[in-house]
Amino acid sequence: MKNKCQYIEVCRFIGAIIILCHHSYTLMERTFFLGGWAFVEFYFMLTGYYTTEHFLKHSEKVGAEYRDIFYYIKNKIKKIYPYAVGGGIT
Repeated sequence: MKNKCQYIEVCRFIGAIIILCHHSYTLMERTFFLGGWAFVEFYFMLTGYYTTEHFLKHSEKVGAEYRDIFYYIKNKIKKIYPYAVGGGIT
């Protein structure tokens, strides 16, 4: 298991719940979660940080950067694809 920061994991969990509630305004008043957009920005920052961290750790391989970027993005898309399809169908 990877060594993850528990504080960031809790923030990600809370952020996911707030974003979910922000987008499910048909079930409740949207005014409870007006700041849901802030967690979207939080996720963009986390994605940028972890992507940069990943490539800095693997920067010793010269000449294979483009191939590594392709495989990195492909693996990320494979992880979220089932959720995106499920969300698109509903």
